[in-house]
Amino acid sequence: MKKITAILLLLCLTLTGCGGNAAPAPTPEPTPAPTPEPTAAEDLPWTLDWNGTEYTGVYSGAVEHMIPQGEGAFIGRSGPGRIFSWDGGWIAGLPSGEGEMTDESFHTRIQDVPCAGTYRGGAADGLPTGAGSFASVTAEGVPFAYEGGWKDGLPEGEGTLTYDAEGYFTRAGRFTAGRFTPNWIQALETVGTCEPCFTLSDEQRAFLEEHPELWESDEHLNFLESEYKKDYVRGLTMADCFERPEVMDQPGWMCIYSLRLIRAWTVDGFDGVSPMTVIVAADGTYSMNVRVILPAVPEYTYRGQRFHVYALPVGLSEYTNVLGEKQTCLVLVAGDAYFGQ
Repeated sequence: MKKITAILLLLCLTLTGCGGNAAPAPTPEPTPAPTPEPTAAEDLPWTLDWNGTEYTGVYSGAVEHMIPQGEGAFIGRSGPGRIFSWDGGWIAGLPSGEGEMTDESFHTRIQDVPCAGTYRGGAADGLPTGAGSFASVTAEGVPFAYEGGWKDGLPEGEGTLTYDAEGYFTRAGRFTAGRFTPNWIQALETVGTCEPCFTLSDEQRAFLEEHPELWESDEHLNFLESEYKKDYVRGLTMADCFERPEVMDQPGWMCIYSLRLIRAWTVDGFDGVSPMTVIVAADGTYSMNVRVILPAVPEYTYRGQRFHVYALPVGLSEYTNVLGEKQTCLVLVAGDAYFGQ
């Protein structure tokens, strides 16, 4: 009996952990902490489908689930080797928001003509917006460039459109939805970028701004009843302008009688500005050559026709005559004119 009791006591002590060193309980394995998802990438291979063209390249910047999201830069090439780059905002792997863009196959419209070329500059939601430059070639193969303001992928605001060929105007001034929409002084200065070439001085520009009726009037063939005759500088002659060009530094209207018309052509195509007529003429002895810019279109002109003008002399311009000789002409902006029969 004593033997049975001792065995039971030993068994009880063993089960309750008393009376000896119990084996330690196994330590549970720690749960590994999740690896944080990257929020930025460097040179991440990326293919961007942009405006119907795939560009393969690399992206560096903010990501979400390894997709461009936030601020970042991408540069890639298409199959034909054209470059596209975007440094700015991204949403779900696509350019969005503000940024800087280079697109060697960007399509836009300038002067209502669709064209494709290279754009570099500011953008919003993947379209040129802000300040930027665009270079392309006309259908005739003439290179041209625009630099200035953009909005929604079209020239907008102040800008300059230049062509790399003679005989093309350089349009500098206001653009609206891709079209050149100058005020009348900007249109006049644009005409001055082709033969005859001239540049308005600050004084001449200010003088013309004091005479908005020059382009607002519907009648510029009213020499015999002109308002300009009360303001013209008496005694100032064409010879003075040739011999002492500094007299043009003090702008004023001139009265010029009996010019001889040699040829004339109309300059049109400026939105909101009246057509201009450029007249090649000379004095009665054909010893002094002039170019008269008239903000109107005379009903009838012919070679040798006599005409009178009240005009502002704006400068001397060099030109090449039909014999290939260099000549100088006086450039006049006419207020009123009279064409005799």
